[in-house]
Amino acid sequence: MGVSPAVTTVFPGLNSLDQAAIGVCATAAEAWVTRYLNRALGSGQYTETFSGYNQPILFLPNTPIVTVNSVAVKGRGGISTFTVSSNYYDWTTEGSLFIQPQTFWNQMPGWRAGIGNVSVDYESKGLDQPTQDLIIGSVMNWFNDAAQRSGLVMMEVIGSYTYQMRADVKGVPYSVTSILNPYRHMLAV
Repeated sequence: MGVSPAVTTVFPGLNSLDQAAIGVCATAAEAWVTRYLNRALGSGQYTETFSGYNQPILFLPNTPIVTVNSVAVKGRGGISTFTVSSNYYDWTTEGSLFIQPQTFWNQMPGWRAGIGNVSVDYESKGLDQPTQDLIIGSVMNWFNDAAQRSGLVMMEVIGSYTYQMRADVKGVPYSVTSILNPYRHMLAV
């Protein structure tokens, strides 16, 4: 989906860029955001592969979830794959995929242990346009600010001695991470 023209209203510093530069910056920022958040921003059909750790919950990254179409688990040794009946799992729009207890009430079942052995096909609604404008626009604004910054904070010359102090900002600014982190998908085991 990308950004809408409203992004320059939210981040007025981007008005200094022409439309071509805004397009290039938006594309780069969206790619960066997708990698940082470890999730897609738009709606669509997704097939994800997870490793089963004998835990009862898998976390689907591309929220909000509209529907889970199928869940398939590879058998022991990866020889056979079987589709899990929808009676055996439940899911939430926030991305939690639960395996339902099929034994005693006090025994919590888990997804079969293995590496890359659980495949989930699901549909996501994606993030709405104002949210995408905020997320991608914050990174576009950071990129634009960094490109315009000279990096030279102080320079002192005393005879043949010259001292320069640079302010190269390392890492992602807090103003950007505070906007992005609530949407970040991190694997928890």
